Amino acid sequence: MSDLSREESFFSLVFSECPLAMAILRGDRIVSANSAFASLAGYSGHEQCSGESAPFLLPEIVPFLILEETATRGQSIDSDTLFFPGHLHRQDGEPLAVGFSVTALPPRHSDGAGMTLLLLRNNTACSGRASFSDPSMATLFRSIVDEADTFILRWLADGTILFANASYCTYRGLSPKDIVGRSVFEFVPPHERENLRWITTSLSPERPTFTREIWAYHQGKKRWQEWTQKGIFDSSGHCVEIQEIGRDITDRVRAKHELEQLSRDLEGKITERTVELADLNRALLAEIGEREEIQQRLEREQRTLAFILDNTPNGVAFFDGRTISYVNREFTALTGYSLQHLGSIREWCRRFRPADEENSLCEQFWEGYLGDPAPYPVVLSIHCRNGEIRDIEFRASLASADALRVIMLEDVTERKRNERHIAKALKYQQELTDTLASVLENAPYGIVVTDGREIILVNPEFTLMTGYTRQDLPNRNAWFAALHSVTEEEAVPSIDYWEVINAEPESVIAPIRCKSGERKIAEFRRSRSLENGSFVIIVSDITERQRFAEELEKALQREKELNELKNTFISMVSHEFRTPMSTILSAATILDRHGESLKKPQIERYVESIRQGIFQMEHLLGNIIEAGRVESANLTCLPRHVELRPLLAAVVADVEAVLKQKGRIETTCEEDPEHPFVVDVDLLRPILTNLLSNAIKYSPETTTVFCGIRRQGEALRLDVRDSGIGIPQEDLGRLFHVFNRGRNVGTVRGTGLGLAIVKRCVSAHGGTISIDSVVNEGTVVTVLLPAGGGSSKGEEGTP
Repeated sequence: MSDLSREESFFSLVFSECPLAMAILRGDRIVSANSAFASLAGYSGHEQCSGESAPFLLPEIVPFLILEETATRGQSIDSDTLFFPGHLHRQDGEPLAVGFSVTALPPRHSDGAGMTLLLLRNNTACSGRASFSDPSMATLFRSIVDEADTFILRWLADGTILFANASYCTYRGLSPKDIVGRSVFEFVPPHERENLRWITTSLSPERPTFTREIWAYHQGKKRWQEWTQKGIFDSSGHCVEIQEIGRDITDRVRAKHELEQLSRDLEGKITERTVELADLNRALLAEIGEREEIQQRLEREQRTLAFILDNTPNGVAFFDGRTISYVNREFTALTGYSLQHLGSIREWCRRFRPADEENSLCEQFWEGYLGDPAPYPVVLSIHCRNGEIRDIEFRASLASADALRVIMLEDVTERKRNERHIAKALKYQQELTDTLASVLENAPYGIVVTDGREIILVNPEFTLMTGYTRQDLPNRNAWFAALHSVTEEEAVPSIDYWEVINAEPESVIAPIRCKSGERKIAEFRRSRSLENGSFVIIVSDITERQRFAEELEKALQREKELNELKNTFISMVSHEFRTPMSTILSAATILDRHGESLKKPQIERYVESIRQGIFQMEHLLGNIIEAGRVESANLTCLPRHVELRPLLAAVVADVEAVLKQKGRIETTCEEDPEHPFVVDVDLLRPILTNLLSNAIKYSPETTTVFCGIRRQGEALRLDVRDSGIGIPQEDLGRLFHVFNRGRNVGTVRGTGLGLAIVKRCVSAHGGTISIDSVVNEGTVVTVLLPAGGGSSKGEEGTP
């Protein structure tokens, strides 16, 4: 008999062996019955009576199961009990005239629910009092009362105690003779006596019972008790006796106080965490603003520096201790060398070797000069790129703590040129010719000389770059037909650099086709036309430079997208956290202000609201962390043999618990024990969780979501189907990107992370995902994952 306490073994024995038909009811259902009751009702065993409806077996019992009727008709347990006539519906269909008695038993459980004792006797239809013929029955009922762990008192309206059970006597440390006959008010704490007198005078047939909680000191400790008074009235409605049942509820009260304290502590922690998050958010926004301001200031300073360097009348070069990192426009105009011609200190020495010194001496000079912490200005006669010897004054200075040196160049040859001009004119002309020839032969870029119609010559670097010789490109038409035969994706030069005459040299960037068919990006720079109409076209291969520029542009675009994602993330987190935090704050405030007046179910409901709010925030943080993990491109697929039914059941239970949508998911899982699936559980779990969560959230509560897993060849096929709002076709292409959602989601909350996580996990597993959706009809998501299954059991798959 599962509903009786273990310590009631004596009562269990008496109950089962008693010859009188007895049954115990909870509400209108039979909890337990003895053999005599089962025999009288026509059952083969007393176990068959459990769960039967008492009104079905004995219709006349219905009024006695109502609280008000029981209060006026019922009596406390004593040697006499009221018996009323009735008809028992036996199992064989024959009605049996019986006499029945209904007696309320004291509560025996923490929920406070009382039970009812039903007695039957055959052929005793009567409506008055009848004594038990068997004196042992009085002893039986007396043992039931004395064995109860609750306190039972019975006293007159004036307070004189008529009866006290063993539990109450033990609690008071007195014998029944020391209690019976005394006033009940002697045993009530002084602060509760007036309240008890008021309750005693307030009992009436309309309100026969009253329950209250009191506290009192017992053995030096404060204890809480719950007492229920029930009046027994005479035929005129006057209360003649009062039956009182009590129990110790100290543990329940303490648990309530501890729960209230936990609620207050939780509210404090949530408030502290909210303040911390707000401070972090403000600090982050301030740091972003400072960085943007620094970036803008740096860009302005860079533009200012570039303007100054491009317009200074002197040449400027930057040397970082190993290489030349920058030369300005005036430097190139002064020396003829651009940054492409200068690199290491050795190359610098080769370009700027004094005209009258050997290379070895020049290298020693420059290494010592640039390494001097305080170098002095020096004037050197050097060879410029065009072969001209100029007197250049070099002034080096330390620009910063990282050993960057600024080298200023100034041309001082003007005052000496006239003196040397006549004597060195012929020699200079020869040297210039040789230098130009050397430039043509050794220049690191292509040089083409033309008179505007015919191509006069091309240097070896041009042939090496394009594969074309002068014979391949005899004139302008052949030039454009060979080099600029572009595809539809490529663009022809925006400027015809052949037609620019006597204008400032301007570079043109255009794609070219080499003789081998290879495509390159080239930069064309046309010189000013000479008097005879001829000019030079300098061709540089900038394919790698262009590729670097494109990569840089992509990086900048990626940074812009990351900034947009950052702003979207902050907005999403602020919005998604606000709702559960508001729920937690509201529930905590109610518990704080009205906790003492709330009943236990109400308190539990508010605590559950707090718990659900925290669970939602933890779930959101979990999604964000999972999205960060899959976005980091560090996912590794580690497949192994798994049983998918337990995994699928666990995921379905988690999803239904989070979304409070029990029983909406129907699943099928086709597994072959001989060929188990070989998959990565850590990748499959977020796939199942997010697809099922989306299907539940975006479909009506009255619809069912279907999830099926089966083998398709050597792959695992997962299908998730719902009858929800569907996805517009124009949104399908971007749903796998983080923070992107369908435009028809309405007020359904979400982060835009679910499908992005699914996509990354499917890709990491080497699988595919497809979506078939119709707006307002539903969506079917199909995932195919390589699942193996050909190996024997126990072997692990390889990543």
